[in-house]
Amino acid sequence: MELHIFLKGKDDPTIFKGERIDTLDIELQGKKYKQIRYFRKGVSKSQYISVDLIKRIKEIKDK
Repeated sequence: MELHIFLKGKDDPTIFKGERIDTLDIELQGKKYKQIRYFRKGVSKSQYISVDLIKRIKEIKDK
């Protein structure tokens, strides 16, 4: 599975790859973020991206 996140000011998307990807809405100190949690080989990693920076999110599933 892949998740392509297109950010303002960048031509190329930020790509997350993993067996499973979770996208959560979270608010910290009054600011809204998307938490991208991706799992690869039993290990999970997480990244926060401000919703103000996100133009578009595209999900690509494996066949």
